[in-house]
Amino acid sequence: MESVTTPDGIQALRENTILGDFTFESASVIFRGKGNVLLTPPGKTLRLEGAELCFGGDNSLVFLDHSAKPCKLRLSLWHDSFCSIGKNTYYNGLLHVLLSERTNAFVGDDCLFSFGNWLRTADPHLIYDAKEGRRINPSRSIFVGDHVWVGQDAMLLKGAQIGSGSILGAKSLLGGKRVPSNTVWGGNPAKQIRKHIFWGDECVHTWRKENSDANAQRKPGAFLYTADDTTRDFRAFEKEILVLPTAMQRGEALLAFAQKNEKNRFFIRK
Repeated sequence: MESVTTPDGIQALRENTILGDFTFESASVIFRGKGNVLLTPPGKTLRLEGAELCFGGDNSLVFLDHSAKPCKLRLSLWHDSFCSIGKNTYYNGLLHVLLSERTNAFVGDDCLFSFGNWLRTADPHLIYDAKEGRRINPSRSIFVGDHVWVGQDAMLLKGAQIGSGSILGAKSLLGGKRVPSNTVWGGNPAKQIRKHIFWGDECVHTWRKENSDANAQRKPGAFLYTADDTTRDFRAFEKEILVLPTAMQRGEALLAFAQKNEKNRFFIRK
């Protein structure tokens, strides 16, 4: 079946669904399979700026919650995957997300992505143990909690998990590791640089001395995270979503979850 290009930048097959209000600013959505869903919650309009969302297979979901700033996302996914990005996410440049082999990417609320960031869940070519003939590089999902800052040119690879309140420094490479909440990690491969931190989302570019002096000390307030009865394991949460067979059902579950506003849901202990 051939795709049909509509005037608003969408290349759509008849068997896919877009729910919610979007505006397109040099942006496009491409469907090449069926049973896929693009979803944003009702009530507000999500701006896609310079974005390209490419559904290359069947039964995949992209859930994008509302943000005051435009969504700058370059995303490719294939069969039976989901990408979920929470509310009030800020993008300096394009965030590149590449999901392969039925893996997923989850990003929480109030996250900040700098320029040149990538999330990749596969290598993607196959690597085997030469003695056993066993594949040793399976693809794995990526998870980012709430209020996480990802620095310029940092890359998250398969299996990466970042707990709420943490920072991944510029040009860092994080793969297959769990970053505890309220810590700073950096380097290639990324390692813990500091613990017991919190960060604010103000930008200092235009500050005068009086601005810097006024912000030399601050109480942690809402920026520290801890374990409570709402805290979830990322992998267990992923299983709760994947047990639902269709992209539409997974979208409904993620929408309901997003409305709960549980602060400590993605705390990671050391």
